[in-house]
Amino acid sequence: YILIVEDLLERGGDNYAYRLSAKSPKPDFSLTFTPDTPRVHREGFVPIRVELTRLNGFGGIVRVSLADLPPGLYAESLLLSPEGPGNGTILLTATKDAALGSVPLKLVATGTIGGKAIIKRVQPLGIATPPSTTDKPGRAAYLTILEEAPFRVEPLTLATTIEQDRTGEVELVIERSEVFMG
Repeated sequence: YILIVEDLLERGGDNYAYRLSAKSPKPDFSLTFTPDTPRVHREGFVPIRVELTRLNGFGGIVRVSLADLPPGLYAESLLLSPEGPGNGTILLTATKDAALGSVPLKLVATGTIGGKAIIKRVQPLGIATPPSTTDKPGRAAYLTILEEAPFRVEPLTLATTIEQDRTGEVELVIERSEVFMG
C-alpha cells in the first residue's frame, strides 16, 4: 500500500499534524429519521421516515422502534430486511387522551452483528432550508401533540401521475367536527 497524506493545497511535512487509523472493515449500520420536529393531532397520526445505511457488508435485519412513548401515543416497529428497501415509514398515532404538549422523540434500532445484538440510537435529521440543500443531523427530536383538528382530510385517490405544467384530479373526503362550520 502507498499512502500519501496532504491537504487540498498539497502541503504537508513536520509542521502539519495528521492522524491516521487503519482497521479491517467490520459490518455495521447507521440510521437517520425525519422530521425531527413532527406534530400530531389527537386522534391523528404522523409519518416518521427512517433511512438505513448498511456499512461494510452488513446484511442483517434491523428493527426500528419508538422508545419511551408517553401514554396515548403508539407506533408499530419497522423491520428493514436486506432484501427490501433501505428505508421505511413508521406511523406514530395519538389517541384522543394523549397529553398535549411537546415530548422528546427517541427512535432506537436493533440489529445483530457477529451473533451479538446491537442497539443504536437513530439520528434525527433537520429538514434543509435554503440556501442549504442537504439535511443536517440534529441533537434531539421533539414531538408536539396538538388538540384534535376541527376537520379531517382523507384521500380517496391513493396514487396519480401528473406531468409538469399539467393538472390532475385527486379525490378527497373531508369530515368536519360537529362544531366546525368553516
